[in-house]
Amino acid sequence: MYHVKALPEPPLGGLDLNIADEEEFSPDKLRANIERLYMTVIVGVVSFWKHIARLRSWRERNRTIAFAAVYFTAWAIDLLVPTIVAFIIVLIVHPPARTYCFPPAPIALIDSKTGGVKKPTAGVLGSDNSLTGAPEKYEGEAVEQEAANFVNSFTSIAISSAAGKHPQGDPSNVEEGASGLEDTSPDPGRIAVGAADAKHKSSGGEPNSTHDKTKEPMSAAMWSKTRPVMHTIADITDGWERFANALSPTAPFPKDKPRLKLAGCLVPVLLASIFTSSYMFVKMNGLIVGVGFFADPLIWRGLSYLNREFPHWQKLLEIRNTLLKGVPTNAQLTITLLRIGEAKKAPLPPPPYSGPPPPDAAHETAGQNLEHLGKYPVNH
Repeated sequence: MYHVKALPEPPLGGLDLNIADEEEFSPDKLRANIERLYMTVIVGVVSFWKHIARLRSWRERNRTIAFAAVYFTAWAIDLLVPTIVAFIIVLIVHPPARTYCFPPAPIALIDSKTGGVKKPTAGVLGSDNSLTGAPEKYEGEAVEQEAANFVNSFTSIAISSAAGKHPQGDPSNVEEGASGLEDTSPDPGRIAVGAADAKHKSSGGEPNSTHDKTKEPMSAAMWSKTRPVMHTIADITDGWERFANALSPTAPFPKDKPRLKLAGCLVPVLLASIFTSSYMFVKMNGLIVGVGFFADPLIWRGLSYLNREFPHWQKLLEIRNTLLKGVPTNAQLTITLLRIGEAKKAPLPPPPYSGPPPPDAAHETAGQNLEHLGKYPVNH
């Protein structure tokens, strides 16, 4: 966090450290948000997909048979949607059901294509919650390093693409002079744009400063969207963290209330799906699509009325102020634990120091409690 602003009144959700609407863009903030997106959303989505791959592979035969039997039985009696909704409610309300229905396994050990066991890309199983399985000295270190390298690789590809670099190397390299590098460090963005312009000129293109009338408008349009994009990434990550902390809360936050609220929202869906036929479902979808397509003037009049009479109605309807009210993000959880420790004169210990790299070997519990995966050779 680079800047914290005090509010004259308590925030709507009851928790501070929310993203300000007027927060300015900076490359460091964008990098931090992309790293958070990787550590939460991307790792979570990959883990979910590998659970699906395990089910589809039939390697855990009894579990796949049970899922298939329930699915096709519900389909045969026209109760597929109610069965799926009821199953989700059970997973939300009863946490042990998650481990029973989806036995955990190290993410790096599962092949996303076959659903079988593979050799981790790091060579050893040194961590369970990272995509590479790289060794770590404290929990979460490997995922943090993956996130940093993810952003670095993406940045390298973007800069190389802007500069027009070939994998084998470009024989017509642009040489830099020594002037201008003595007092200030170069801007990588300007270097990339300058290299792209130089490459375009060397291939017979016209000078951008004279003939290219699209450069400045396109640059201004791209930079004007940087802050909304950064806010969108941050909002997606915050929402994912809130849902995770609602499903698996940490003290002192409530243990059961957030889960019951989430499950309560699905109960009307469950009841409606029981009494709604396939014909009614398709008919209602057709009506909703038609209203959304042709009722644009009415929709905008309604939005204008709400903006005029209730200026902050959108804030009141945000999920963090309604369904997930009182559920923290990871940052809000951290600051709460720090405040409790300070009030009780028992501060939390500082973050662990990585120091020397961890040994290039599997961790002590690697391979334990994985009998449900079966015995399959590790891919080399």
